[in-house]
Parts: sequence; structure tokens; C-alpha cells
Amino acid sequence: MIDLSLAVLLVSLAVALAGVAVWIYQLFSRPSACDPSPGKGSDKLGVLYAFTLGMLPWKKESAGLHKIVYLRGICFHIGIFAGIVALILSIFGIAAGSTLNLVLSILMWIGAVAGVTAIISRATEANLRGISRPDDYISPALITLFMSMGALHAMNLVDTVYFYAAASVLCLYLPWSKVRHCVYFFFMRGKIGAMMGHRGLLGTTQRQTRKGTP
Repeated sequence: MIDLSLAVLLVSLAVALAGVAVWIYQLFSRPSACDPSPGKGSDKLGVLYAFTLGMLPWKKESAGLHKIVYLRGICFHIGIFAGIVALILSIFGIAAGSTLNLVLSILMWIGAVAGVTAIISRATEANLRGISRPDDYISPALITLFMSMGALHAMNLVDTVYFYAAASVLCLYLPWSKVRHCVYFFFMRGKIGAMMGHRGLLGTTQRQTRKGTP
């Protein structure tokens, strides 16, 4: 017989997937504007660049100017991926060895610390606080809780039910929150990359354009 906490988690995952699927359908149902500029490069190379070299901090102005925030974001997202791995292993009943559990717990704790510092930074920095909505606090808080419960579970300090409960709440909240950027990030990044490639704004050409070189 399936465990109740696992059943609740699976239902929550189904709700999250259904909500994201509806959102994606609505996204693609809207008319997409075409780029009228003459082609000077490859759209495909632009997409490849956007997901590889274009992700480096010195290629992104905001990240280059805020390296600590960029590093914190990297730690936060690595912790999330570690939590997802731990959750998948648990759902399928795959016993992770002590070394893997240790690695996952460390990564999740690092991610959780990054999440807490991000929330504190948003609450204390005047400019961020002024543009923040409740969801800007709730989303990272739920993700941080998920990673914390995952880390404790990997260390055998809490029962599976607490890990599943945190994951279930996060899944139910996902379709109506900023957490769904985990989906639209790939669409937007791909679209931006295709535009850059189409206009020939990769590599040297991109740097010249920023300097105002024709």
C-alpha cells in the first residue's frame, strides 16, 4: 500500500505539472512577434551561446556588477537540483550511499543558506524591498524549507514525511508563483539567444555593439 505522504506528494506533483502545462499552452497560444531585422548570423548558434558562454558572469552585465549575488544564485540553484535528486531517489526507493547522501546534504545546506541570505537581503535593501511582492518572499522561503528538509532527511535526522510535506507545499504553490520561472527561463533564454544570433550579436560583434561600434 502506498504511503499517505507519498500519495499526497504525487498528487501535488500532478497539480504542479498540470498548472505548468496550462501556462505553457497559454504562452504558445499568444501570437509571437517576428524579428523584422535582416539576418546577420545563425539563430541556432545564438541559442547555443545563450545556454553556454552567455551564462558566464562577465557576459551578463547584471551578474558582472553583482558577483556576490550571482554566486549566491548559483549556490541556491545547485541546492535546488540536489534537493530534486534527493526527492527522486526517495520517491523511487533508491537507496543512496552515505557518500552521496553527504554530498547532497551539503549542497542543500549551502542552497538553504543562500536562500536565507537572499530573503534577508530583499527585506533589508531599500530598493529591493520597494519593488518586492509577498511572492518574492514566499517562493524562496518555500524552496529554502524544501532544501532544509531534504538535507535533514539525507542526514537521517527527520522522517520522510517532513521532506515530502515541504515538497508537496512547494509543488502546490509552484503554478501560481515566480517559481514557475524554472520553465519559462528556458523559453525566454532561447528566444533571446535566437534574436542575438539572428542579429549577429555574438562574441566580438556583441562587445563592439556595447561600445557603440557600428
